[in-house]
Formats: sequence, structure tokens, C-alpha cells
Amino acid sequence: MPDIKIADAVSATANIKLRDDAPLAKSGLSNLNFAAIPFIGELDKPVDQCSFKSGAFGVKLSTPGELAIQTTAGGALALINRPQETLFGPDPFAPAIPIAPGEAWIQLELDASVDAKLSASAQGFGVALEQLTKAGLSTYTLLTSSSGTLPSLRQGFQSALDHYSVIKDAASIRSQLPGTVNVSELSGTIKLTGSYSLPISVAPLASANLPFNRMIVVQPADTLEIAGQISISGDFIVRCHKVTDSEVHLGVYKKRSTTLSAAFTASAGIEADLGRRDLLSTFFGAVLPEIDVSKAGLTGEDAQNIQGALASSLDHSLSIAFNAACAATHADESAVVYSIDLAGGDSNQTNSALASALGGDWTSLDALPNAKPLRNIVRQTHRSGNNIVINLLGVYNAEALTDFVKSCTVLHDENGQISVVDRIDAKRIAVAGNPYLADTERLRSALAECFLATFTYAAGSQIQGRLRQNYLRYKASMPSLEMRHQVLLGRALNLLTDGNWDSILSSQSAFSQARFSIVCEYDLDGIMRIFFADPGTRLPYLRSVLEATGRRTKAALIHPDEPAGQARLTALKSDAIWSEMDKTGNTAVFGTIAGLSGYQQTEIQAIAADWIDITWWADAMVKVAPKLIDVLAAVQTSKSPDPSADAELMKKRQALADVLGTVARRSQSAFGDGWGLAVMYALSGGAPSVSMDYAWGGNSQHIESARRVEPVRAGT
Repeated sequence: MPDIKIADAVSATANIKLRDDAPLAKSGLSNLNFAAIPFIGELDKPVDQCSFKSGAFGVKLSTPGELAIQTTAGGALALINRPQETLFGPDPFAPAIPIAPGEAWIQLELDASVDAKLSASAQGFGVALEQLTKAGLSTYTLLTSSSGTLPSLRQGFQSALDHYSVIKDAASIRSQLPGTVNVSELSGTIKLTGSYSLPISVAPLASANLPFNRMIVVQPADTLEIAGQISISGDFIVRCHKVTDSEVHLGVYKKRSTTLSAAFTASAGIEADLGRRDLLSTFFGAVLPEIDVSKAGLTGEDAQNIQGALASSLDHSLSIAFNAACAATHADESAVVYSIDLAGGDSNQTNSALASALGGDWTSLDALPNAKPLRNIVRQTHRSGNNIVINLLGVYNAEALTDFVKSCTVLHDENGQISVVDRIDAKRIAVAGNPYLADTERLRSALAECFLATFTYAAGSQIQGRLRQNYLRYKASMPSLEMRHQVLLGRALNLLTDGNWDSILSSQSAFSQARFSIVCEYDLDGIMRIFFADPGTRLPYLRSVLEATGRRTKAALIHPDEPAGQARLTALKSDAIWSEMDKTGNTAVFGTIAGLSGYQQTEIQAIAADWIDITWWADAMVKVAPKLIDVLAAVQTSKSPDPSADAELMKKRQALADVLGTVARRSQSAFGDGWGLAVMYALSGGAPSVSMDYAWGGNSQHIESARRVEPVRAGT
């Protein structure tokens, strides 16, 4: 047995015997130096009575290649005792490793460099590496009490040195000692290959331009079925827990407080089987099932460009969904975990699947009859309701769906939603220099006018289908005030009750991987309630009612503690101040109005922005309603089976389109912060069915609310 010389900060020394066949002995370990702490004096104390908890050491290995590493920069030793109840913290998707009374764990870590070009005997560490990279390679060893006393630090340290190993191939997994956990902490990529069902929420929308084709019917699927390889890159922790001689739990975990990125590659085999069923046709097959992309004329360079944009958009949406599904704040959270019976199945097949997983491709483990998946992040994304929001801007304006597809392009934005839009309109939405990335503010303005146009044309054409209004907000780190806004929006839509939200919001300054997705779904009755106080008699709302509703809804989404919050609430809730702003109409002099003169310029600007939002919206509704009444009357009296052949009806529709075009050009991005969603909901009396999916820091929930129509307010 070789002697390992140990030194510490007070120049004390000691020797510990190392087992001859231990991996560290084969790697030529000879010296350890705890240069920063007085370590030697603790060696003969029981591990639960040591003042030592953790410390770094310098290390010398003469043959590090035995462990499949290039060099070693040093290492660390740590004790994990009760009252900590689990070794790695809670993870609802993987088995917890409890620390029972009379137990402790000791961790020995080497900080090493590893190479993507591994030696012939090494198959990998659980993720695909791109180049030489740093890695933390640890072994955790279970220590148990004998006659009521836990081992001394010397005994525990010797066990840690004897049991230390690195998971680098299938053989090392099989030879790993029961009661140990091997951990590799490094950056790279894991790959998953298969068929996946991703939830989607599609909103077909009209623009303010004619023609509005009421013959177009869009009935999208609820899911996007894709087949191929998903590569997930980031900072990972790979754990191999040898539960018994035959059972091992092997998993890869996202390192806490880090961000994942995803890339999807369609399967060539799937394409061949389904006859060019590539990403382009798969996407449009779910979003516009009536369309055959190959027959729509979307070919050549146009098809390749849109396919590339779709791939980029899908990658962005998947990245957000995976981060939201795997976002524990205080612990590393599992991405893929398997329980494997090493004694079951075909040993060669099992070894081959383990080797693939260690090389970064976790696909083969799925096919093992002796492997049980405990979590797969892609499938978990579907179950957790992280839907991909897809907006079809201007689809109802096309002469035919094939024309829309032929002339469209694809954009994505920072929130992960995908927009399919006419190439000409896309130019005013896209970020300069990046034709496939939507400018968030411009997209919000475009959606604002499209929502209004869609509801208007649906009412004018008396469409019997259901129309969706979507809202999506995502931040990798969402400040508490912005998080509060999402909660206030949920309350305004009668989805969230007060409950314990105030304590949650005050518990931290930012929320990791926060994502809120809301869908309001209207039928024709609900849409008519947006435009008319009494849909039966087509009685329009008074402007005063519209402004009051807009003010009340806007105020419900503001917290006094946010910037300019108290000033905005004062203006919104004061009839006198609001009346003066309406009378003045010049935002530049709002600071001279009684009740506002004491506010700072930034606060006056925020008040003015609220006034512009509400007056624009109220003005649009007031101007649209009479023209909409004219169209409905013309539809009712028309005897032509073809609306386009009825000159009077087309004249009324053109007048409606002209008004919409006028108000659309002044559209405000306020619809994008949820106010547009909430004000339409309030005006309709709660007519739509509403659903919300929210997630942050590993928490997630789905909420639904049925339509709750309030009585029509007579005389309004």
C-alpha cells in the first residue's frame, strides 16, 4: 500500500495508506497539501465532530491519464453531515439520496482538464465536449456509524481516497463501488433523438388591409409533432449513483443559475419515410393543416430561407421551454435521468448504450429494456404546458392560404413566440441586420392592430369559429416588479387570487427562468360584446365608458412601488385630472395640470403614455363601431351569395377598412404588456375562456377559467 503524504497550513504532516488497486494509486498520487487550513489536527476526530467542513488542496499525479484527464489543478475535500437531509438537495424528477441518522458523506474532488479527444479506453463523461475544457470530477462516499460513532476524519479520508474513481466508460460504471456517487461537472452538449410532441398555441390574425377573406378557415393542431435530434448545450453535472451492485442511477443535470440552449435537427430518415416531411412541411402541417407546402409553391431558395428561420425560431422557443422546465433556483435540476439494471438485458447492448450516453448521446438508453427513464426534459416540457406561441399575422387577408404561405416569412422574438408574416410587413417588424428576429416593441404594435382588426372583421363577417388572443412574457431573470405585473395581470383576468403571492414576490429580488403564457379564446358572442354594450340592438359603448374601462384596467396592472407607479395611479383614478388631460390633449403641458404639477418629468411622461394608450384605444373603438354597424346591416340585407359581388356591401367594408387603417397606424405597444388582453376581457364582461401557464425557478402551474359574462350595462 503506497503512503500518501499530507501537509497543512501549520506545517503538520501525516501519512495515509492507499489501496494498491485504487484508481488514484494507479494515477501516481503521492502528495496532498492543504496549504490554507490546519487540517492534520482534525484527522482523529469523528467526522460529525470536526470543525473541518471543507477545504482545497494541492495535488500531484504522475500519470493522470489513468483517470482519462490531461492535468490536475488541485482538488477539494468536503464533509456532508446531518442536519442536511439529502445529499444533493430536492429534485422531484430524480430519486433523492437521503442522509439518515448515523450517516455522513465525504466528497473528494479533483479539478482537472479533460480533452474532447479522449484516450481509446475512455468513452466520455456524459456530455459531448468541443475542446479541452475544465471539469470538476468528484466521488461521494457514504460513511456509516459503528457502535453509534461515525468514522474519524482519517478513516473517512482514506475511504474517499480508496473509493475515488472517474466515470469514463461502461466498465467504470460496472466497477463503481455501491454506496458511492460519481459526479462530473463540465460544459458541453447532450443529444436526444426521437419523436416529440410540443404544445403550440396558434393565433390566426388579420391586418387592417382588405381583402378580409371570410372563406379562409384556420383550424390548427394543438401540438407540433417533430422527429429528429435535439441538442442541448450548457453547464451540466453528470451523476452516477451506484445504488447496489446491479442498480445504477445515471443522470445529467443542469447546473443551477445557468442557461441552456437548444438546437433541433430534423431526422433525415423521417423525411424519407414521409416523403419530404421536413421541418417546413411539418410546421405548416400543424399550423395550417389544409396546406401542402410543396403544392403551395414555396420552393427553392425561399423554402430554404424560411426553413432556416423556422429552425432558428424553434431552437429559441425550445431553449426557453427547457430552461423554464428545468430551473430550480437552489439546486441542480435533472434534465435526463435513468435507472439501469446492470444485471438485466443484454450486457453488450447495455454497455453500448452506456458508452453512447457518456459520449453525450443519451438516445440509446431509451431503447434498453433494463433501463427505466425517470425524466426526459423534452417530454417533461410537453407535460408542463410550455406551449410555443405562434402568430399568423395577416392570414385572413390573403386570397387563399396558399398565397399566404407563398409570400410569408418567419420571425421570432426574445419571448420565444414565432410570427408568420408577409415579407413586406416583416420589414417593419424585424430587427435591422437580422431579418428573422422581431423587434419586440414593433411586434407588440403590430399585434395590437392585428388583434383589433381580427376582432372587427370577425364581428363584421359573423364568423362562428373561435379566435385567440395570446400573451407571452419570458425572462431568464425576471425582476420582482416585473413578476408582480404578471401576477396583477392574472388577477385582472380572474385567474389568480391573492393567496400567498405577496409573500412570494417579497421573498426575492429576481425570479429565474420566469415564463407566463396566457390565452384568451373568444367565440362570436364574446367578440360582439367587445364592440357593443348591447349586442342584440348593436348599441355602441359611450366613449366615457370605454375610457373608464381602460383606466380601471390599466390601474389594476400598476403597483405603487414601481417607477412612477403612484403618480400613474393618481392620474388614472382621478376623474378631474383625466378630464383636464382630455380637454388639453397636449401631453407636453400635462405638468401644468392641477394635481400633476408636483411630479417629476419622468412621472409626467409615464402618465402621458397611459393617456395615449387609453385614448388611442377608446378612439379606435368609437370610430370602428358605427362602420361595423353599417357592415352588419349590409350583410343582413345583401342577397348576393358572393359578398365581393355586392357593391354596397363592399363599399361598407372598404369604409370599415379605411377606419381601421387610420387607427392602426396609431397603434400602441401597450397591448404587448398585457393591458390589451385585460381591457378586452373587461369590456366583454369576462366573455372569453382564459388559460394561463406560468413557471419560474422550477415551479409551474396551469390554470383555466371558464367564460363568466357579466350582465350588459343598460344605457352605456
